Amino acid sequence: MFDPEINQYVYWEGKQRFLLEKDTDPQWIIYLIEYGSCNYKIQGQSGTASRGSIIICPPYVEFERCIKEKLTFHFFRFSFHGDSPYINSLPVTLIDKQRILSTAAILCKFPYDTSSFSKEYRKTVLQDLIMLAIITNCNPAINQFNIPYKDPLIRDAINFLGKISNDDAISISEIAARLCITPSYFSRKFKSTTGYTPIEYRNMVRVRHAQKLLLETNWTLDDIAEKCGLSNGFYLSRLFSKYIGVCPQKYRILHQI
Repeated sequence: MFDPEINQYVYWEGKQRFLLEKDTDPQWIIYLIEYGSCNYKIQGQSGTASRGSIIICPPYVEFERCIKEKLTFHFFRFSFHGDSPYINSLPVTLIDKQRILSTAAILCKFPYDTSSFSKEYRKTVLQDLIMLAIITNCNPAINQFNIPYKDPLIRDAINFLGKISNDDAISISEIAARLCITPSYFSRKFKSTTGYTPIEYRNMVRVRHAQKLLLETNWTLDDIAEKCGLSNGFYLSRLFSKYIGVCPQKYRILHQI
């Protein structure tokens, strides 16, 4: 679990303008917007963030901002103990906006309190914001195997490999061609970044999809194999046993309700 340390927290209420329209900070910055809206530009991306959104700016990145409507927001300046998670720096509309706004409203009750309880609560809120931001923006195919996606080439490759149906799936050579690299370089880079070969990753995605179909349908193994882009039920059974540790039939018996 990532461990953020809050170095500054400020609750800004009804702020009409920023004193600095551009700023570069050596630490991470998060705005949790409770009311109002503001225009932003971070790393070439620009737009408007409003109620229920958060803006995340990484260290040493220029942050341009301009208040559009009178702004009430929670400001966090923080760093991480150890490695930091990969966080998208774009504004995020959180999955459960109302829950976060309710949590933020509690922060308003003790904005100047320096007790250990207040500090711990703010840290819990910050961890929650970061986790929801990661979940909101992540590619599920990447996240299910805990694969980092800072490298855009790997991120694009995983998107291609996640297409497993016979109609959508493309070969490793075709993926490499679309990424403008050779198949051998693609395989080496993918393996060094993720710990898996492209074929291993695609097989894991197929097995994960097979797990879902085994529990949600009464289809035969051959039918499930076809939906997962595999040639037959026998090959599916081999892959399933390799990655899950039990055969598909036993898995269905044990887990279907």
